[in-house]
Amino acid sequence: MHFVPRVCKNLIIDGITIGTAAFTPNTDAIAPTNCTNTLIANCTIACGDDGIILKGATSAQKPISNMLVTHNTVRNAHCGFGIGSENVPGTEKVIVCNNTFIRSSNAYILFKTPAGRGGFTKHLYIFDNTIKDAARVIGFDTH
Repeated sequence: MHFVPRVCKNLIIDGITIGTAAFTPNTDAIAPTNCTNTLIANCTIACGDDGIILKGATSAQKPISNMLVTHNTVRNAHCGFGIGSENVPGTEKVIVCNNTFIRSSNAYILFKTPAGRGGFTKHLYIFDNTIKDAARVIGFDTH
């Protein structure tokens, strides 16, 4: 895991670069956990695991909410953007737009959770993204 802000409000992640070897396990790039009012923009990511992944720890009481993910480039990742594998408090009001996702080993947009660690997802808007070399565009891994 590279950048994992936890329980943040009014978080801006703008213009960072993260790079690891292609398709190496456990190298999530940006993984905001239980954050609200978050902007993730203008980042360049090459990682082996999840590019931008939203997580909600099991102990959290409030959902992940109010996020904008825009103008990022994610390549060689397990997924470009994802929710999970922890999403117990839920996720709501997320916009993912104007990003470029290049080469993914799983799916560009991935929802994942093992039994007992899932929560609701609502008001999720994904549009105007560029996807290249897609194995799958959208994936669900719910075991």
